[in-house]
Amino acid sequence: MLSEKGLRTLSNHEGYKESVYKDSVGKDTVGIGHLLTKEDKKTGRYKNGISYEDAVKLFREDVKIAEKEAARIFPHFKKYSQDRKDSFINMTFNLGANRVQFPSMFAELRKGKDTNWDEVGYHMYDSLWRKQVKGRAFDLIRMVTGRPYPGKRSKNARIR
Repeated sequence: MLSEKGLRTLSNHEGYKESVYKDSVGKDTVGIGHLLTKEDKKTGRYKNGISYEDAVKLFREDVKIAEKEAARIFPHFKKYSQDRKDSFINMTFNLGANRVQFPSMFAELRKGKDTNWDEVGYHMYDSLWRKQVKGRAFDLIRMVTGRPYPGKRSKNARIR
């Protein structure tokens, strides 16, 4: 479901780190954006780091989870363009399904074919998430709106 372009974008956003590190909100992470589970921490599974090859395998497993979760939480997901699917899978991978909480954005997405994609981009832009992930947010907003970023609300522009 995530395109090859989307997979490259996501892996570039996450980067690879051999040893455990703190992500942008202070959570223990390893490899290519793998959030350590309670089991990982309890067993010390990654105390000596992770090889690039193992990180790629783990990344692909984590992507499958994000794909399923994005399809579940985003209204009308199957009808989105591939860039929009890639963007929302990326966001879900980054935040986790339980932390993708953008009520105004979801209200706009529930409009289906009448969704104003500039408005969706605005809600992505006007969020704590954007401040935490910085450049990644601008990439994902561009994928959703077809523009660099909305900056302010646009009442008339509609992108399909």
